[in-house]
Amino acid sequence: METLSFTFGVLSVVAVIMLTVIVMGIVKVLKQQNQIQSIKDHMHHAENRLDKNFQDTHRLVDDLHKQTGQRIDQLYSYVDSRIDKCEAKKTIN
Repeated sequence: METLSFTFGVLSVVAVIMLTVIVMGIVKVLKQQNQIQSIKDHMHHAENRLDKNFQDTHRLVDDLHKQTGQRIDQLYSYVDSRIDKCEAKKTIN
């Protein structure tokens, strides 16, 4: 009878240890899943920020290109009016 009690005691301790290991494993897996989700969220946020920055930069480049074109047109207009004035002065004299 003592052997049977001893065996049940050892089996009980082994079962408790196994159950503890299983629970610890499950807790670690859940923590890893939370970390993975957190990393995915950070990556998604970073991707959105990069996309927004790219769009802002692209819009800025387009605006600068448009402004440069307008300034060049104004410059041509100004130079053309100056040339016309010079020609008008020549024809008067």
